[in-house]
Amino acid sequence: MQAWPPDFLSNMSAMLGDDYSEFVKGLILPSPVSIRLNPFKQSQKFDNAVKVSWCENGRYLEQRPSFIFDPLFHAGCYYVQEASSMFLESVFKQYFSSNESLKAIDLCASPGGKSTHLISLLPEGSLLVSNEIIPQRNKVLRQNILKWGEPNVIVTQNEVADFKSLSGYFDLVLVDAPCSGEGLFRRDPDAAKEWSREAVQHCAYRQSGILENAFALLKPGGILIYCTCTFETSENEEQIEKLISTFDAELLELHDEYEGIINSGVGLRFYPAYIKGEGFFISAVRKKDGEEIEQNKTKKINASPAATEQLRKYIEIPEKFSVIEKDEVVFALPDVILPLFQFMEKKFYVRQAGIRLGELKGAVLQPAQELALSNYCSKNIPIYNFSLEDAIRYLRCESVLCPGASKGWTLAAHEGYSLGWMKVLDNRVNNYFPKEWRVLKEFNFKDQL
Repeated sequence: MQAWPPDFLSNMSAMLGDDYSEFVKGLILPSPVSIRLNPFKQSQKFDNAVKVSWCENGRYLEQRPSFIFDPLFHAGCYYVQEASSMFLESVFKQYFSSNESLKAIDLCASPGGKSTHLISLLPEGSLLVSNEIIPQRNKVLRQNILKWGEPNVIVTQNEVADFKSLSGYFDLVLVDAPCSGEGLFRRDPDAAKEWSREAVQHCAYRQSGILENAFALLKPGGILIYCTCTFETSENEEQIEKLISTFDAELLELHDEYEGIINSGVGLRFYPAYIKGEGFFISAVRKKDGEEIEQNKTKKINASPAATEQLRKYIEIPEKFSVIEKDEVVFALPDVILPLFQFMEKKFYVRQAGIRLGELKGAVLQPAQELALSNYCSKNIPIYNFSLEDAIRYLRCESVLCPGASKGWTLAAHEGYSLGWMKVLDNRVNNYFPKEWRVLKEFNFKDQL
């Protein structure tokens, strides 16, 4: 049996009282497996899976499959996500309309679970800034957002304090705060080994700074959603209470009609003993007053005819996009994010925005992986559907055969969902799946996913 930190157990005993023994039982229950489907890439693979009650596209799986050997996972048809954290959807739907476009920012975004969730929830015409300061984690964030396929996103790699110039700009600010991680001890027992009372105090101090800067980004009437995966009151309720006492913030009531969710009066608590998910806390406040930043204005873009032609060739609904060229690389930026991008590119470390079409050599484009995974990739591009075995060979960057395929750039796919590019030649097929993304693990083709 896992030996949990004594100070952690003592703290939980004091907090829960008579419910403590039930809490401890929950820590040794099997951790449920859950995924969230991509509404823009609707596969029928999980049609019979049990639904997560507070998330329309959330699903529980009976057992954990080898996701790495599922081409649909690589195509971005779903995201593997803990069920409790999907409650973001319930909070969002309670306070935001499906009709009005929004400006949103996810300040601590890696690995991308809540950013891709927001992308699915935001109304048409909205934009999202997804930020992660740690380089390696930012890389994972970018990959997951690319797989989701929607282009109205700007990915940045900045400290939260760096966003001061966008104070009063956003309708929604999400802070999924770095925390002591107690809610994930069951799923990741190694995390318990790193826990200490000093680490909790450090997290609480850091969270206060993040929240102070985050709240300033809201326009009047804007909403900040705060969540953690810990049970500590110093990292949860006390953070919200401090925010309300310091700023002109109004605590929002959250629906708690789902069985097993505990309303603490300041936010909602999720305990593994009572719900089918991991430990989680979520709360929301509204900014009562303040100044709203002026809208950014678009600056004129002079794109070459060759680049403009690639937009028309490779992108569905090209009139929604503008073309930008940087060192022979061509990008398609949705017009809805273009003004903000032009403002941010000189003040922020922008790592990704819109759709990277590819590298332009003269009048010929070598298409990028981002384009292959985009939901706006042209339906006129040739596509070749691989069997499961051949799709995995493609994902391993091995040689593949495409009998009957036309020569030229072709989308490699499985069950109609694009995985990446390949170039069909007279006597061979060049595999362009990114080497840094390739599946390294050997697959026994006799196994079934």
